[in-house]
Amino acid sequence: MHISLSFFSKRCLFLLILLTLVTGSIHSHRINSDYALLLSSSNFRDRWANSIHAKMKETLMKEFSMNVHAEPLVVWELNNQELVNEKRAYLKQEFDSIPPKIVVIVGDVGWYVCQPLLTNEWKDIPVVVYHTQEHSYSDLKSFCALQEIPDEELISSQKMLEENNVYTIEIPFYIDETILAMKKVIPGMKKLAFISDQRFTCALLRKELLQACENNFPEIEIELLTYPEIDSESMLGKLNEYDIHTGIIFHSWINLSGNSAVDMYYPSERMHRYVSDISKTPVFALADLFPGLLAGGHFPDKSAIEEQTLNLIINLLNGVTPTEREIRITNAATRLSYLYLQNKGIPSELFPKDAVYYDVPLSFWQKHTAYIIAIISLLFFLVLYLRHKRHILLLKKRHTEKEHELSSSYQGVISNMPVIFFKKELLFNEKGETTGIIVSDVNPSFEAFFGVSKKNIVGKRLDSIIKKTPTLNFMLESKIDENVSITIPDVSGQTRHFDKLTFKASNKRFINTFLIDKTDSYKVLLNEQTHKQSLESILDNLPIAAKIKDPDDNMRYLFWNKKAAELFEFPAENAVGKTDYDIMEKDVADMIREEDVELARTGIAQSDIRHFFDSQGKEYFTFQNNNYISMPDNRNWIVYTAWDITDMKIMERDLRKAKEQAEEANRLKSAFLANMSHEIRTPLNAIVGFSSILAHETDEQEKEEYLSIIEHNNELLLQLISDILDLAKIEAGTLDFMYSDVDINKMLKEIEQTSRIKGRKGIEIKAEIPMSALRLYTDQSRVMQVITNFINNAIKFTYEGSIHFGYKKPVNNRIYFYVTDTGTGIPDEKQKNIFKRFIKLDSFEQGTGLGLPICKSIITAMGGEIGVESELEKGSTFWFTIPFDPTVQVQSQNPS
Repeated sequence: MHISLSFFSKRCLFLLILLTLVTGSIHSHRINSDYALLLSSSNFRDRWANSIHAKMKETLMKEFSMNVHAEPLVVWELNNQELVNEKRAYLKQEFDSIPPKIVVIVGDVGWYVCQPLLTNEWKDIPVVVYHTQEHSYSDLKSFCALQEIPDEELISSQKMLEENNVYTIEIPFYIDETILAMKKVIPGMKKLAFISDQRFTCALLRKELLQACENNFPEIEIELLTYPEIDSESMLGKLNEYDIHTGIIFHSWINLSGNSAVDMYYPSERMHRYVSDISKTPVFALADLFPGLLAGGHFPDKSAIEEQTLNLIINLLNGVTPTEREIRITNAATRLSYLYLQNKGIPSELFPKDAVYYDVPLSFWQKHTAYIIAIISLLFFLVLYLRHKRHILLLKKRHTEKEHELSSSYQGVISNMPVIFFKKELLFNEKGETTGIIVSDVNPSFEAFFGVSKKNIVGKRLDSIIKKTPTLNFMLESKIDENVSITIPDVSGQTRHFDKLTFKASNKRFINTFLIDKTDSYKVLLNEQTHKQSLESILDNLPIAAKIKDPDDNMRYLFWNKKAAELFEFPAENAVGKTDYDIMEKDVADMIREEDVELARTGIAQSDIRHFFDSQGKEYFTFQNNNYISMPDNRNWIVYTAWDITDMKIMERDLRKAKEQAEEANRLKSAFLANMSHEIRTPLNAIVGFSSILAHETDEQEKEEYLSIIEHNNELLLQLISDILDLAKIEAGTLDFMYSDVDINKMLKEIEQTSRIKGRKGIEIKAEIPMSALRLYTDQSRVMQVITNFINNAIKFTYEGSIHFGYKKPVNNRIYFYVTDTGTGIPDEKQKNIFKRFIKLDSFEQGTGLGLPICKSIITAMGGEIGVESELEKGSTFWFTIPFDPTVQVQSQNPS
């Protein structure tokens, strides 16, 4: 009963949570009250950002009942101005309807990313900025390009902030003090390796480090290990080669060239561990980023910084203007991990005396306090036990005295119990075997339920009673100390449900049995099961994928609905009770596990769009939302919901492609009109002009020359109109093809004769015919159109040499036609565009630039291929292939 009700309440609670997530996820960022906005230049895996977020949430809720909204900027992903603008637009869209009461920015770069928003739309909102560098850059161009900026172009950070409603918390790096601490721990330190990456803040820090070493530690050799100037494997290799006189400072190692946030950030989260493991000497840091995982360094106390920050925020929210706009943190100290230095083999006498240590080993008393207390407690409880034993002996004596008193009231209790009771006496033989059962007592509830009289059954053998009343057959069962469920009809024949409890009496020959009526509870249980089935049906038929994990049980799945099984191609019955490592590939499981750990640690909901392909190669897009839910009974759930947005994403991609096609079509239309306007006007001007002159010319020789010019331009105009009509038919898909049996050799001879008339003097134009006879079932006019176009183009650009054209013997049911010239040739960069519309190699040559695109459309429609091979100043070969049916040859040679 308890188990069933608990399960039912869990399912109801889950449904409520899931429906809340479904209806509320779209409005998760809606702001409807006063709030503070916290921006992290990196993300909230950063220890500083995560810690100040937690303290702000606690303090502002307590002081002002104000929420804190946290947004990661992930500035290393902002590698161009367009991405920076998108990030600003996102912040404005999310928070501009109700602006925050105060903005807190962790990291120098966050200010420069958000500056236009903070100095325009939000100029009256107070801004608190954490920063570490005294100098920075004047704009984001160099930051986005990851370029080094000369010293003369750097400006004071304070100068950029003093004109705005900005207050700063400056946390400087204490480089000199940290190196002094390293020299104490590493005697005779001759070399210092500084590990950092290509981010601009790291570049400023490297300059500061080199300057400090040049001024104060000239005897120490400095080696900069900077990503990507050196990759991770090479950097670790160098560390392995260093001797015990080399000190190491680890600052950061972020891969800005990665394709995703996982590629860029996750290696940095683990790189300090790899560096620490491989180094022969302790690894130090300039900030409190990895407590206990590195040796430490000289830096301020984080809690003191947070206290000053929160005091500043509270004053600003209360309208109190601080006297100083910049707070410089000066309470720094050398803070070292005692256990880390000890594990690195550093003798305790080398430990700096003035340092603050954590992870200090316990003293003897601290180590053994629990054991000492346990021994004292054991002695104390032993004394109590002896006293208790003496007390028990006294109680037994009193109990014996009271037994007689209790036995007198026993019959009254049994008679008035609201449950059915009966008592049996077992009969044994000399071997100890049961030979029979006698009913020794029943209560009034027994008599009323079964309709029997106590005087008719008490003292009689049970087997004889059952013969008269078969419904009492259940009394034969004598399992001791067990709770079983049974069904028994009452005197009216109605079936009731009971829990049967059987116990031995103090006299082992007697057995007491109680029947507790559970009929009403049983009906409730049936009703609950019906509701449970309905609830499971609702969950399984939700249109979204839903999964639940138990973060307290190695992230095992508790629930997996039908949509999840369908979307992720894994049955629910095989997923429940398993981890991601049991059902997925290791690299995918590793990524999901890191997300789960982060979600459990921070409690911050995660959302993302996932793109993947199923086992059949079908493309999917999902919008996934991960939430950490704390239950009233102190249990925790990780709830995943995934919406299938594949259709929306594909439609978005199709719309984008259609937009690009429409823009290209518009561009082609404009190009077409511009070209046609010029190409039509040129021959028309010649025709009109020379026709006018011809009307007044009397010299016959001049007339013939003018007529020749008019005729030539007529041909150009006719060819242009023909090209336009062909192009229109091609666009409309109505280009006609008239197939017939064609004598290819004869066709080429005709083209040869016609082309020689057009060709320049001294140019050899020759048809090359490798077969004595060749017949082809094709459209003769279209094939001639393509070959003639190739030859006309060759004539334009061939000033000496030859133009040969023809075909090669058919291969694999394809026939290859070509036109080869010794002309000027085509540059490599123009060959790939030669078959596009309005492309002309020489803008001074007549022509529309439509001939070759039309040729390509014709050959493609005929099922062939077209192309060009050319070498500059040596000539070109235009070719095409079309299908060849050998049966046509046989039919033509053997007519029926």
